[in-house]
Amino acid sequence: MLETIIEDLEEKIVSVLNDSSTNEIFATLKVIDAPTLIVGVGGSRVVCEFLDKVLFTKNGIISRCIDFDEYASADLSNYENIIVVSYSGKNHGVKSIIKDGTHKKYLLTSRKSRIKDETILHYDNKKRTKSFISIEDTFIPLSIVLSYYLGETFPRLQLQKEKYDFSFRENVDLIYDYNSKATAKFLETSLVEAGIAHVTMHTKYSLCHGRSNIISSNPGLIIYLQSASTDLDELLLTNLPKINENIVILKTDEQNAILGDYILMRKSLDLLNYIERSFNKEFVQVKYNRIVPTLYNFKGEF
Repeated sequence: MLETIIEDLEEKIVSVLNDSSTNEIFATLKVIDAPTLIVGVGGSRVVCEFLDKVLFTKNGIISRCIDFDEYASADLSNYENIIVVSYSGKNHGVKSIIKDGTHKKYLLTSRKSRIKDETILHYDNKKRTKSFISIEDTFIPLSIVLSYYLGETFPRLQLQKEKYDFSFRENVDLIYDYNSKATAKFLETSLVEAGIAHVTMHTKYSLCHGRSNIISSNPGLIIYLQSASTDLDELLLTNLPKINENIVILKTDEQNAILGDYILMRKSLDLLNYIERSFNKEFVQVKYNRIVPTLYNFKGEF
């Protein structure tokens, strides 16, 4: 099922990018020139992480990506703008932020919101395929943000199919750096929300300060994200197999770090597809537990 979504994804991305509403999003993002908070959760948090890097790099502004519950206790005094990323545009977290304070608010969403006092950054995915893990709801806004950053025709990626050789484990050590931060969040939220694996995220240098102990004492599957070939990468990739040989390396040689992160996300999507097909897992029609709807419909104070 995930494979079907992937097959149709490129066409849907191009369709949305060709819509006139996308140019309006570009125009709005272009004039954001002051410190900005970016808020989202789940798949939308992936978009937040990516947009954070784009605004910092392209717009040259201070930006920070946070979750909705972090927003409740955050010091907002140093920020002028708040961008909320949400597919539905109408959940409790979105409404609570839009109603709060006097900051300039933006809402990046696929649905036209009825909430007042915000600028809608609306994109239109007319043929959305429902999925428990937000594939289209993540990759379409990601592609809009990438297209804004590149300022040119959206690149059609020709990615080679990877040949994997690993044993799947329900505990995953996910190793990443700043350049692969959005990819790491995509993999983590997908594996956790689908109930497929416990994921521990490690920045690469943190492994030089004792965190490798958990990898050797409780060996699972290592997913290593590589967007450059640094001395630290060489050190880790030489030594990690000594304590756990069950490693998947997702690598890109792309020199542009932001485009490289996007490429790694597309590669990670293929990895999830392989896990679904080869190990009888499910990312699309997930049988969630009975408290999921109760928690999702939370309406109280953060």
